[in-house]
Amino acid sequence: MLSRKVRLPNKPLVIMSLQDSVYIGDAHGNVYEMKPPYTIPTVIFRSSGPVSALGAGKHLYYGNWDGDVGIINGKKINLGNHMVKCMQVHGGLVYVSVGLVVYGLSADLRIECSYEVKYKVLCMSTFEGSVYCGMGVPFLSRIHNGFETIGRSMHDTSIFCICGEYTGSADGRVLKQDYSRLDGAEEIYKGNGWIRSMDSQHLFSDGGHVMADIDGLKGNGGSGIRSIYSHEADVLGVIRVGSRIISIGLDYCYCIFEMEPSLSVEEEMELAKLMDE
Repeated sequence: MLSRKVRLPNKPLVIMSLQDSVYIGDAHGNVYEMKPPYTIPTVIFRSSGPVSALGAGKHLYYGNWDGDVGIINGKKINLGNHMVKCMQVHGGLVYVSVGLVVYGLSADLRIECSYEVKYKVLCMSTFEGSVYCGMGVPFLSRIHNGFETIGRSMHDTSIFCICGEYTGSADGRVLKQDYSRLDGAEEIYKGNGWIRSMDSQHLFSDGGHVMADIDGLKGNGGSGIRSIYSHEADVLGVIRVGSRIISIGLDYCYCIFEMEPSLSVEEEMELAKLMDE
């Protein structure tokens, strides 16, 4: 299990994967594409403002701090002067949170629906045919034939990330939600930092640490969550791509962690030497 670190010229803000490709959006509006082994980032698009959201459906989509939602190297629509907080493609629509409005856009960026919300939506995830939303307060909502506030969760403050029935918060906790009874949530992790990003219940961030249950990720039953490596500043995103874990941090870096190294020890040493030059 080896970790490699690649420094970017600007702060990475958002990361996503599509098949075996990885995409990163940064604070200067660049969108990078990386192919295995993910050590060479290539700029494929430049936005007018910092890229805060990425999504994939019929096209590759981005959202930025200027309220733009666009197709990578294609058309865009402006939805006001607030940051695009998050994005989720579901049921043929691109859902985005901008200010106190959640929009549902067609694949070609026509506004199909919009919902005014009382609290900002910070994160979205699909689960059992609906889109679930975490908010800037400890509330959870659902999009299914309309926008519905489910209620107050058992988190103490803002919900930063959501993956199916699991949520992470600035209170340092990961909860397994029962969306039919929010007071029945189960705490599966309690840490010391903000839980800003989550790939699954087996992989998420805690402040500057990447937390994982490697056996759980491999489908071997699980052996417990632990820190597998750290950034020098808070982790903003973490994903799993095959046998690799890739994370971005406010330290201007992304890290690649090999759960099952495919190179020999000699090859790894030679690669590490080249990366240090």
